Amino acid sequence: MPQDPFEKAQARFWAHFIEDKCFKAVFPVYTNTGEELNKAVKEAQETLKALEKALEGKNFFGGETIGYLDIVAGWMPYLIRMTEELAGVTVVDAGTLPLLNAWFDDFLDVDVVKSSLPPKDKLYAFNRARLEWALKLKHIEYEYVTEDLKNKSPQLLQYNPVEKKVPVLVHKGKPICESTLILEYIHEVWKNGCPLLPSDPHQKAVARFWSKFAEEKCLYSSFAVMSNVGEELKKAVEEFRITSRHWKDTWKERSSSAGT
Repeated sequence: MPQDPFEKAQARFWAHFIEDKCFKAVFPVYTNTGEELNKAVKEAQETLKALEKALEGKNFFGGETIGYLDIVAGWMPYLIRMTEELAGVTVVDAGTLPLLNAWFDDFLDVDVVKSSLPPKDKLYAFNRARLEWALKLKHIEYEYVTEDLKNKSPQLLQYNPVEKKVPVLVHKGKPICESTLILEYIHEVWKNGCPLLPSDPHQKAVARFWSKFAEEKCLYSSFAVMSNVGEELKKAVEEFRITSRHWKDTWKERSSSAGT
């Protein structure tokens, strides 16, 4: 933290901006597709442009070395790059946000940062895992093909030319993209094993509603808890509890209905 009172106040301002505005701007890039994804990328870039002012004439927010603000913003290079790979888009590059792009590279190249980063394959694993759960519940044999998201294969570009991202299920030569759509496809095509969706139309619609709720509201509120501190953390925890309560109330109602 800077010693000068004005610089200290500036650092606190930008720290709040990063934790509040930047996180809220970047998160929709992870959860959207199609035109909504393109819109989310542009909105994220507009928000991040303001952050470049804090990097003017410096390698790091702290000057020549990492400081308080670099640590606060430390989630951005890793998670934004990971989100770009998963979504198949570019949010930060030398053309759109040159100062932030250079800081991403410099920050990730610092030894203490490199040695502490979690392995990406574990962070990517969940999207893959839930599809594997579905395939195994249906007793379906499958071949899992690893994709290098930095150097996308011709097969991925062929099967998902629009979004250029994983996961993709290829069945009888035809591709199905996006994990929730793949889950519905597995349910519809393979009748053996455990059904993934209810047969009743209303219950099926309700399941789809809660699927979207989990993808958007629950994921966002849990990320907010992980990325905030102090008063913002308390606020994020309370919002997460409210979101979780919706789940609890819904399943309590379902349990009561099942018992009557």
